[in-house]
Amino acid sequence: MGRELELIGRIAALVSDHPSVVEGIGDDAAVLDAPPRQHLVVTADTLVEGVHFELQAGTGWPRTGHSAADVGVKAAAVNLSDMAAMGAVPRWAFLSVAVPRRIEIEFISRFAESLSRTLESYGCLLAGGDTVSSPGPLVVTLTVVGTTDGGKWLSRNGARPGDLVLCSGWLGESAAGLQLIRTPRLARLVPPAVRRRLEARHLRPEPRLMLGRALLREGLATSCIDASDGPATDLAHLAQRSGVKIVLHRGRLPVSRALAVAARVFGSTPLEWILSGGEDFELLWTAPRDMAARSAALAGSILGRKAAIIGEVAEGSGVFLSHAGREVEISFQGYEH
Repeated sequence: MGRELELIGRIAALVSDHPSVVEGIGDDAAVLDAPPRQHLVVTADTLVEGVHFELQAGTGWPRTGHSAADVGVKAAAVNLSDMAAMGAVPRWAFLSVAVPRRIEIEFISRFAESLSRTLESYGCLLAGGDTVSSPGPLVVTLTVVGTTDGGKWLSRNGARPGDLVLCSGWLGESAAGLQLIRTPRLARLVPPAVRRRLEARHLRPEPRLMLGRALLREGLATSCIDASDGPATDLAHLAQRSGVKIVLHRGRLPVSRALAVAARVFGSTPLEWILSGGEDFELLWTAPRDMAARSAALAGSILGRKAAIIGEVAEGSGVFLSHAGREVEISFQGYEH
């Protein structure tokens, strides 16, 4: 059996039987049984070795990059986070992977098992895809198809002046984790528990699917986006689509203890990681002022910690950071992949 056929066979073995997948792997295309009176929501993300992840050399700590299982978790999470930002339910996923000859089939098998397991933990089925050889880096593309009920979904274009801006969790931790992975000499100076937390936040992000669905169901968000490039860029996209200005208040940006510890080791402040680090995959959303407390509490009931109210929506355009009575524009100053 050729290498590509073996890969296809191993990935096909991971596909679960489900009534919604009428025709799965084995034909030219998948046939899906879409629920009646629902909209389909489709997203796709590509991860490129050397750009979005580095492969782990060996095992143990300090980490030097992503294991096969880490790549599987991340490929699933970045797509599922897009579903969360839309308030959608992920249903099916399609994997395309370009594999260099230097990467063993066992690595791809472990990656695919992790991907499939992560997807299934959120109710999403791996339903098909493609494999090819690559003369360059490992390239993973995942497409996820989800659904929404009642003709409703969250989007980036609903923010209105007077709304408040909320964040579901700690920002900047993924960027700090990446910095620790890239500088193992300094990583050894960080307490092990802090180091593991920050590195896990980068290597194995958790999409906020339950929160996105709840915000949509309860009508407690006027707009929403996931924090993939940092709020300086992510909220700039949201502000642009909504035709508004967003003002973030420096003193309201949440700083975790782990992030503060890492910043001291690196001789910096957490602010740049928070605003521009990216890949935290928390949700950023806006809510009417009179609903913001309920919206924050809803997040707390799901995630165990109230959402932080970090800013407000105003007339104008762009994203600004407010501190000591001054506003500085930070639009699109986030992480670029």
